Formats: sequence, C-alpha cells, structure tokens
Amino acid sequence: MACMNCASCQTGNCYRSNPTPRTAAYTVVLDTASSVLHPAAGELQRFCYLIAPNSAGGQPDLPLDSVVMGIAGSITAGDFDMLTVTVNGVNQPVSWGTNTFLVSDDASTGCTGLRLNFPLTSASDTMRVCMTMKSVYAVQSISVCFSDAGAGITPVSVLGPSALQDEGCPTTTYQEVDVCVPVTISPYATVGEATVTCCGDPTITQGTASCAGTTGGTCSFTISQRVCVAVPVAFGANAQVGNYTVNCGTAGNGNCENCAADNGTVAAAATNERTVCSNGFVPLGQTTLSDVIGVNRRYNR
Repeated sequence: MACMNCASCQTGNCYRSNPTPRTAAYTVVLDTASSVLHPAAGELQRFCYLIAPNSAGGQPDLPLDSVVMGIAGSITAGDFDMLTVTVNGVNQPVSWGTNTFLVSDDASTGCTGLRLNFPLTSASDTMRVCMTMKSVYAVQSISVCFSDAGAGITPVSVLGPSALQDEGCPTTTYQEVDVCVPVTISPYATVGEATVTCCGDPTITQGTASCAGTTGGTCSFTISQRVCVAVPVAFGANAQVGNYTVNCGTAGNGNCENCAADNGTVAAAATNERTVCSNGFVPLGQTTLSDVIGVNRRYNR
C-alpha cells in the first residue's frame, strides 16, 4: 500500500488507500461493565475492549495479525499499571518489544498508538484487551486500526485515553476539628506451660498405703499483677464534597481572556494550518476525528 502521490506526503504518513476499502471488517466494543472511565478517589482508570471479526457485515481477511489502539502519543509503557490480553478467554503473555509495541506511523496500518500482535485466525475468535492506567486521561474518541491478510481496512472509532486529563484549579482548604473517641481496654491473662521440679527424694512405702489429701482434688491460688497498657491511637479525617452547582457564563470562541487578570497569561490559540494533499487526504500526524469521519464517508459511498 503506497501513500497518495503528492509532494507533501512522500514520507508515507498519509491514509492508506485501496480501490475497494473494507469497512466494518472488525468490531471493537468498549466493555463499559469492566471499564472505569471516570475513576473515583482511590480507583485507577481502566479501558476494556472486545475485538472480533465482523463476518456478518464486514469483509475480514483472516488471520488478523495486529491491532493498533490509537491511544495518546504521550503514553509510555511505564504509564500502564496493568495490560492484559485474552484470546477466546485464554490469557496471553504480554511482552513489550515482542508482541506489544508503542508505534508511530505503524508500517502495516499507518496508525500511531499501542500495537498488539495477537492473531485471530477464525471468524469465531474474540480478543479482550484491558488497559489500566496509572494516571487519569481524558476520554475521547480514538481510532483503532487493523492489519490482516488483505488491505485497505477502514479504521473504527471507540472511546479511549487521548490525553492527560486537566486537573483544573486545585484549592486547599483547612478546617479545625475537635475529635473525641472512646477507647475500651479488655484485659486478659494466658497460662503458659507448667513446669515441675522435684523437692527432695521420693518416699517409697512397701505394699498399698493410703495417700493423704483429697481424692481427685485440686489446689487453687490467686495471682494479681498491676499492668500499664500503651494504646496507640491515630487521628485523621476523610473529606467528601457535596453536590456541585454551576453558574454558566457567556459562551464564545475566546481563550479564557477573563482569567488573564488572575494568572497573567492567556493560552495561545492552536494553529489551524495543516497540509492537505491535492486528493483531499491529510498527513496522518495532522489528522483529526473529522478527517476520519470524512474518509469513512468517502469509502462508504
């Protein structure tokens, strides 16, 4: 598959073309039951996907060699808390550099992101991918690309980690609190192993003689001991916010100009200049979601 022939696209960073593009050859579904898109305090963000050939409505050309998840380009292997892959319910060994890669302009698909080389060989095969992240990322539409025995597979879109989430404007508030907690001490005593020491020599009497004392009796005594108990108590507190309220201002196309007086800076506007090939294609590094939608529309005509 060659790049479209225009001067600005000779590096191979264009969308790949095929005279008969195959749309919906494979399905990718976000498993919302297992995913944690917006983690609460103490939780980790997790994205789980179900991937399968779409024999009913698509044109899979098995085997499926690899899948490229178009996650944020800033993500590194160290940003994953856990990455698991199962094929037909069987856990697969994930090995970075062997079957798992972070790629830029993948040679097979032209896509950038997390490449997983776990083949699907049958129309009934299914793959499950779960990514647990150490940081929280913005949840936006990402592209998923495929490489199989054929060519010209149109990428599909699914929600995924696209960029580090803006932490907003953090504020620290202090509150004095008087804390009182009752403490109950329950004493106990345990008996260790008894030891016996013989006092003098035994007395031996010929024949059967009566023994002094009470048959089957016991001897009792009492021990008292004063103790000092050290009780470590750690005081702390948990904070929980209530329902928030919103007072909406005026919408516009500015860049938070009203905040400039507070922080002294105004974010620079992103440039809209992009290279567009004569045939309407855009270099992959400059594509947006609208470009992907446009390609799908051209392919589906």
